[in-house]
Amino acid sequence: MDLGYTLQNKQKLGGSGVDFHSPKTIQKLKDWRKNNRFRLRQDIEDKKNQIIEEYNNGKGPHNLGKKYECHPDVIKRILREGNITFRTKSESQKCRKGETRRKDLYARLSEIEALHSQGKNYTQLGKMFNTSDVQIKNILTKVK
Repeated sequence: MDLGYTLQNKQKLGGSGVDFHSPKTIQKLKDWRKNNRFRLRQDIEDKKNQIIEEYNNGKGPHNLGKKYECHPDVIKRILREGNITFRTKSESQKCRKGETRRKDLYARLSEIEALHSQGKNYTQLGKMFNTSDVQIKNILTKVK
């Protein structure tokens, strides 16, 4: 059915890609990104010592990345440049949530097994031993 209109998609790939913007607009966007990226990076560079101190006090790269509005890899780069040794996964977990390490739980394994056999579930045991239910489950399944 012909309605008398000729429709034409001028986009090479469809949608609102680069072809949609004028060269002047494209340049404005590039300049804005360049200026703001530099400003943000300079802010982070100025706070290197503060970031390192907060990491040493227990905050992780993801939390610091959210706080300073940057990617966690930027935080990790700053820590590497500062010759900071990264925490192991279990140490990170303990710092992040104040949780008990796995080796500490193995020392209390008989107590955990006894409570589990009395009907305590993984979540209840996790709260009792200040750790996650997944950690309790992993310990109990590895022992069996």
